[in-house]
Amino acid sequence: SPEVRVNIQIENAHGLLEKVAGNEVDLGIGTPPVRGIDARLLQLCHVRDICDTALVAVMRQQHRLAQRPTIRPQDLVSETLIALPEESATTHMTAAMFQQAGVAFHAGIVVGNAVGVCSLVQQGIGIGLVNALMVAQQPFPDVIARPFRPRVTLRTCLYHSRLDTPSAATLRFMEYVANAAHHIAKGK
Repeated sequence: SPEVRVNIQIENAHGLLEKVAGNEVDLGIGTPPVRGIDARLLQLCHVRDICDTALVAVMRQQHRLAQRPTIRPQDLVSETLIALPEESATTHMTAAMFQQAGVAFHAGIVVGNAVGVCSLVQQGIGIGLVNALMVAQQPFPDVIARPFRPRVTLRTCLYHSRLDTPSAATLRFMEYVANAAHHIAKGK
């Protein structure tokens, strides 16, 4: 409707929670914060889980690992790894999987969000590890995804401020986002 305006902002986990907690945005979508987040910020947010997805390795179709059905930490030892910041849930869990595999986790390049990771992968700069939702609709030409093993499950959540009741339009949009994420995660 004409009175509804959509403004999309891409934030890291801390920035997302600050904006949601401060009621600066109506809705936030992201993974749960793992560390480095002030608990008071989280207390000002209502959090709703919308889906679970897996971590995937993204690379150009021409990459030497593209023919493998799965990618393991050992496969990435000599690769330029493009990762999210250390405080992201994705990086936290990925580093734990590398440690369990006895492989040093070293991000050659750190990018603020998964869109940036996929953009650098598309340019052939390295391999990224991202939430499967990021590439489910194949938004990056020439970039393919392979399952990462051992499996890392990532939760995706909707956030809104506890300081204000969401508008009817925001509630409808939240339901749309939740349903779309659920269908994409299930591969439908």
